[in-house]
Parts: sequence; structure tokens; C-alpha cells
Amino acid sequence: MVITFGRVLFAAAALSLTLGLNKKSFKLYENKDYGLSVILGILLAFHWFSFFRAVQLSTVGIALLSYSTFPLFTSLFEPLFFRERLKKTFIFLALLALAGVYLMIPEFNLAYTETKGVLWGILSGLSFSFIALGNRKLVQQNSPWLISLYLDGFACISLLPLLFFIPFSLNFKSFILLFLLGTIFTALAHTLFVRSLKHIKASYASLAASMEPVYGILFAFLLLHEIPSWSTLLGGSLILSAVVLASTAKS
Repeated sequence: MVITFGRVLFAAAALSLTLGLNKKSFKLYENKDYGLSVILGILLAFHWFSFFRAVQLSTVGIALLSYSTFPLFTSLFEPLFFRERLKKTFIFLALLALAGVYLMIPEFNLAYTETKGVLWGILSGLSFSFIALGNRKLVQQNSPWLISLYLDGFACISLLPLLFFIPFSLNFKSFILLFLLGTIFTALAHTLFVRSLKHIKASYASLAASMEPVYGILFAFLLLHEIPSWSTLLGGSLILSAVVLASTAKS
């Protein structure tokens, strides 16, 4: 909870400063955009909380691979949101992804922390798919920087009351890490993702983002010395295969 709050706090501050220095408007195009931004901001807070929870309960690799189901969710829900035709192949691909999830779960028993980690990772992916779809709506008439600011801002506001019930303390190193996480790896990265939705479908943008587990597992090995099991790698391969096929099937 504290990591998520620090992330969105620094992201919102950085985006506010950027827009202010460039003398950009802080007003969204339509009044209804504010309501959608509130919903997406709360979803964003849940998305990052659930992802970090997945990392705590399992490993970086398992969290990233289970979260990487989000492009498949996006491909399934995008036709419903934008009145586009749903391909029957997505049903097969959904089953393929479920097979990958099955391989990563040691046993369907919540006593296993890895199982809890996978479930939290899937919830993180599901929530982010709705965020991507909502961003596709907002970005048609609003600046990507402004959208990112409102989502991070509303995520920050939604988390603020919860911090009064959580004891925590931060040292200088943790403060710097949260600053980097909020500015470079949230404000900039999220804005670039939203900007892409102005030119391509959410499913295509999600496909590019699905490379994150590959980078994440590599850096987890180099920095944290985490070595994924063969079942995790095999399950992740099935999930990523389903993601690639689902995203490219719309072309």
C-alpha cells in the first residue's frame, strides 16, 4: 500500500510540474471524462497494489507472468467496449492462457503463497486491461500527460485515507527509490503507453507491453538472483503465446 501510494504521489507531482512549466491546460475535454478518470484512478491504485502483493507472495517472475494475461483480457473485452467483432479464436486462446496459469500454480490451495501470488497477479492484469480500455476512450480528445496526471492523482487520493491505518517508516534509500518509481517508471512510462493508444488499438499496445515479463525475469535474475522454475517458464510461455496470438489476430 505504501509503495503504491508513493508511486502515484511522485507521479502526480511530476506530471503536474511538467504541465505547469509547459503552460498546458489542466482541464479535461468533457465533464464525463472526470467521472471516468476517477474510476480508472481507483482501478490504477488496485492494479499496482495487487501487482506488488503478487511480488511479495511469490517472485517477480510469477507476478509478471500472471499479470501478463492483461493483453488477453483486453482483446476479449475491447470488442464489447468499442462495438467490434469478437473472434472465436479468443476462446481457445483464453483456454491456452489458463493452461499456462495452471502450470505456474503448484496446487489449487490458498495455503501456498505462490498460488496467492498468481491470483493477485491475474487480478492485476484484469484491472489493467480495463484501465487500457478506458484510456483508449479518454485519449481521443485529451492529452496523454493530462490523462496520466488525473489517473495518478485520483489513485493517490483514493489511497490516502488508508495510510492512516498502516504503520510505516521510510529511510532515505526508500525515498529515492519511490521517487524514481513514481517519476521515471510511472509518470513517463504510463504517459508513453497512453500516448500510443491515440494511434493504435489497446490490444496492440498491450502486446508491446507484454514484453515486460521477459525484461523483468532477466533483471530479477541479475539483481535479485531469482531463478524461475521450469514450470513457471513453461506456463509463462503458454500465456505469452496466447497474448501474441490474441493481439495479432485482430489485424
